[in-house]
Amino acid sequence: MTETSTFFVGILVGVVLGVISILGFTRYFALNESDKEHKRSPMEFKPAKKLNSMTKAESVVTKEAEFPPDWFSSTDNYNLETRAIFSKCWILLTHTSLFSKPGDYHTFTICGYSIFLILGKDFKIRAFHNVCRHRAYTVTRKESGSSTVLGCKYHGWSYDVMGRLVKAPMFDGVPGFRKDDNGLLEVPLRVSEESGTVWVNLDAARVNDGDIGGDKKEKEAVDLFLGLGGNKCRWVDGRTVEGGFNWKSAIVDSNTFNIGIPQRPRPSLLPSWLGKNHSHTSALHLFPCSTVYRIPNTNLWYSIILTPSSSTKTQIRWDLISSSTKSTIEAEKAIASQIEGMVSSQAKALEQSLQLVDDKNKDIQSAILVQLKSHLRVERALGKEVTPAMNKAKTSEKFLQAESLCKELDCLSGKTTRTNAQRHDILAW
Repeated sequence: MTETSTFFVGILVGVVLGVISILGFTRYFALNESDKEHKRSPMEFKPAKKLNSMTKAESVVTKEAEFPPDWFSSTDNYNLETRAIFSKCWILLTHTSLFSKPGDYHTFTICGYSIFLILGKDFKIRAFHNVCRHRAYTVTRKESGSSTVLGCKYHGWSYDVMGRLVKAPMFDGVPGFRKDDNGLLEVPLRVSEESGTVWVNLDAARVNDGDIGGDKKEKEAVDLFLGLGGNKCRWVDGRTVEGGFNWKSAIVDSNTFNIGIPQRPRPSLLPSWLGKNHSHTSALHLFPCSTVYRIPNTNLWYSIILTPSSSTKTQIRWDLISSSTKSTIEAEKAIASQIEGMVSSQAKALEQSLQLVDDKNKDIQSAILVQLKSHLRVERALGKEVTPAMNKAKTSEKFLQAESLCKELDCLSGKTTRTNAQRHDILAW
């Protein structure tokens, strides 16, 4: 080996030994730091950078949105939701295209409150509690129908399409009894002239406050989303399906009941990237329980309305609407079938899925929680439950005496059943 070779070998060995020394010292210091971390008290920790970047206000909001373990199953939560949300919020419930002639009516149940919407002879839609003012029995007994006079079968009280009492057997001669004071209890309602959507609010205080229009933000959002421009719409198909799940578990995002790519009776042979046949359906969620879907490249759109029946059961109502007076039977039938299948499939999936709050639905669940806590604070301050949907009837002393006599006669005849007595206690305001 030459002297030059020996020189270079020595340099190489020196470099290798230097690198090894550096790595050794680095690991030594790393181990020391690790030991220090392990010796640190369990209560001492460094917050993550994400938390460090949060503002004080954001920290408060995060702490506020703590969900109880029975969020999706508690009957007490359901009762509070009834008072705090479904008795106070405007709810997109149906569409004007379902009402074609005076007397056409549709019955809905929201958290145990049965209401019906009926078209008057002035072609104005009105909403009423489906409760006879005499003994709190139902006035309409079908989901839909048509009649300009609706009568309670219990004692024969009858009402017209304006909700006015027109017949009250055995009460015409009772001193102090006035038919004008015993009409059906009206439910605040508003209609969008542009999209034809129909909204209701169970808050009884809104009937006489001179502003039954309420907050128009959601209505305007729907009008803008659908962009119908006041075109007359036509109801195509729709029905109600019951699912065994808590309504909140279905409020994940706007796409829970989205059909995605609409079915076509005769699909195009073009690839998806060449045509518009495979555009996805867009969605708009409306607090608390309604979503509107616009189907691309068609004149069709549909709505999904979720109304809870209990803490574990939810009614899913879907309606397919066309903004064209001209019917495309094959296309409409195909899409209606797709919606029906999707709703049925989603209902079964929700029944079997684990109900929990996660990143997908935390925002909407937090909005619900804020609403509940706000109402609960009012109730605690007043020391009682506040139920906006409850109405107080106007009755005279003579009428109450006649009513008492009527009850006694019913008891003697054994006509009153336990179920109906319970309904009376709950709904006879």
